[in-house]
Amino acid sequence: MIKRIFTFGLLLFTVFFLYAGGKGEEASNVPKTVKEWEQWAQLGEYRPAEDDWGAIIAAAKEEGSVVVYSNSSRVYEFCRTFYEKYGIKAEGTA
Repeated sequence: MIKRIFTFGLLLFTVFFLYAGGKGEEASNVPKTVKEWEQWAQLGEYRPAEDDWGAIIAAAKEEGSVVVYSNSSRVYEFCRTFYEKYGIKAEGTA
């Protein structure tokens, strides 16, 4: 009997969250397809011939910080020198 009550409760819980999850407002600026995302991110066939590092650095400064993932503990030294060179906080994760 307890198994049935638990199963029924779990089923109701799941249905509730599936139903409630679909009712949120979608952000209008979120790309809907992979192609739209590639175009927005300028990747794949939409990648420019040359990267505009001035724009990349400006965008990183606007974000405030970047995260660098590495399998080396040297990432912490890299983050320190990155900040000294670009003035952008870099958080290292090894």
